[in-house]
Amino acid sequence: MKRECKVTAYDCLQGLYETVLSLADSRARHKYNLERERSRHAQELVQVERAHTRDVMALKAELSLMRSDLTDTKKEAKGIREWLGHETLEAFKGIKEVKEEVKQSNLNNIKEHEKTRLCAVGTPGDPKWDSMGEGLLKIERNISNLSNQLDVLRKVLEQVKNDLNRPKDTPTPTSQVSESDLLTSAKFEMEVDKLQKLLAEVKAKPTPIPPPPPQQPITLNIEEQLRPISERLEMVSADIRVLRDKEPSVQTQTVPSLDAELAVVEVKKTLQDIQKGVADLGKVEKPTQQQQGPKTFAQVASTPKPPKPLQPNHTLIVSSTDPAHTGDNVIERIRVALDLKTSGARVDTVRKARNQKVILRCASKTDLNLVKEQVKTSSGLKVQEPKPQNPMVCIRGVLSSYSDDEIVDLLKAQNKHLLQNIAVGEQVIKMRYRKRARNPHECHSVLELSPKLWQCLTQVEKIHIGIKRCPILHLCWAQVEPPP
Repeated sequence: MKRECKVTAYDCLQGLYETVLSLADSRARHKYNLERERSRHAQELVQVERAHTRDVMALKAELSLMRSDLTDTKKEAKGIREWLGHETLEAFKGIKEVKEEVKQSNLNNIKEHEKTRLCAVGTPGDPKWDSMGEGLLKIERNISNLSNQLDVLRKVLEQVKNDLNRPKDTPTPTSQVSESDLLTSAKFEMEVDKLQKLLAEVKAKPTPIPPPPPQQPITLNIEEQLRPISERLEMVSADIRVLRDKEPSVQTQTVPSLDAELAVVEVKKTLQDIQKGVADLGKVEKPTQQQQGPKTFAQVASTPKPPKPLQPNHTLIVSSTDPAHTGDNVIERIRVALDLKTSGARVDTVRKARNQKVILRCASKTDLNLVKEQVKTSSGLKVQEPKPQNPMVCIRGVLSSYSDDEIVDLLKAQNKHLLQNIAVGEQVIKMRYRKRARNPHECHSVLELSPKLWQCLTQVEKIHIGIKRCPILHLCWAQVEPPP
């Protein structure tokens, strides 16, 4: 019974364990799908944000362009308006002056005419005017009487002529005209004299001046006056239209949809939360080295190495008097000659150089002097301190087909624009050796230059050598290697 219960419980536990495993697997898959959807959504939001940023920048550029165009157009319109006001001001002033002169001349003419009329004729009620009127009536009555008398005299004269033409035997009829109707010659002469005097007085009177004819108003043709201004305006408007047509047309960007705007807002909120979190992390105090624990290999490898301080160069060049000795023989003789236990001199490095020479670098000037004195006491060894040398450069990627002299000549010929400020006597270029490159057709040439030439060439970083433009690097004496 107990065994059966154990088996049943074991089967139940095994089924429960399988169920838990399946649930854990489905939960892990669900979490993975959720993270994948979240990352995809975040990427989409970033893409939408970038597109919206591009659209905003384009709209901003277009707005700034339109603003500058509006400012320029406003300035041009203001200039045209000022120019038009200046051009038409003189014309309007001239028209106004002509109008005032015409009005004043009309008034003056009317006043002169009225004055002349009053002086010549006089006003009604004036005694002169009344006497003149009575004289005129009297003259008219006298003229009518004289005309009647002249008619009577003419009839009498005709009758006399008829009588004279009749024969003498015929009796003369009695005159039909009475003596009362005839005028004596003396009275007739008096009347004629009076009539002549009255005519003379009438002729002596000044004739009234007729009123002047109405003057036609002076009209100015404003169109002719404004024609040059209108032509100038047309020319300016044509220039403005040409400039407007030359401007590039700005393509209008499509307006983003509402979903994109909402996504952009959410992305901005997320970015603000991230920035706030980063700012809060920056304010948190960093844990000490003991709290952080030991550094990993990646942290140690990513930590930049501190720059090494520059040390003085205490160097000696030791060589052998026997040309058959090699560099190893010279090092062995130096080891035997130096008594380091007694002197306590410190030697940092030993390396071989060309021509069976060995270079020793000491820690200080005192150690250098101790080593120099001990090497001098040894027979068969020569010691000397290096002389100041010119700086060296390495020209990388030079074609191996060029000889040393050709490289120097090409350097001088193809880079004259760099050497024009350096005197010819200071242009010292010496080929030291060549270094191998990965490309078998190329090499790295090491040259020794004068200080001014070195300073000029290292500033440009690249120079022309043959059919290539090669980089040039500074090479200190510590990096100098003997040729292979």
